[in-house]
Amino acid sequence: MKNSRLNISMLAIVLGTVIAFTQSAFKPVHKHKFATAQWIFNGTMLSQDKSAANYTKVDATHPVPTSCSGSAVPCYITVDGDLQTYLNANSSTAIRDNADEVRD
Repeated sequence: MKNSRLNISMLAIVLGTVIAFTQSAFKPVHKHKFATAQWIFNGTMLSQDKSAANYTKVDATHPVPTSCSGSAVPCYITVDGDLQTYLNANSSTAIRDNADEVRD
């Protein structure tokens, strides 16, 4: 009788531990992901493309430009995350090459 109570107690402890580890108690927390955003480049030279101050976020008041032609500077870019972090992590050439559209 004593032995069966001990077994039941041990089983309860083991099941409680298993439930704690398999349920929400120890699930990893996901960091907030920035939304994807499009940015219009307002500069006139490729050397100006590294500053977030030279970009305007695409929205209802600032739609995506309809006339982008050329190959010198980005017209607008799509960034998944913080704009300045993206600009710091990429070279001017990479920013231009990864742009949705480029212009002269």
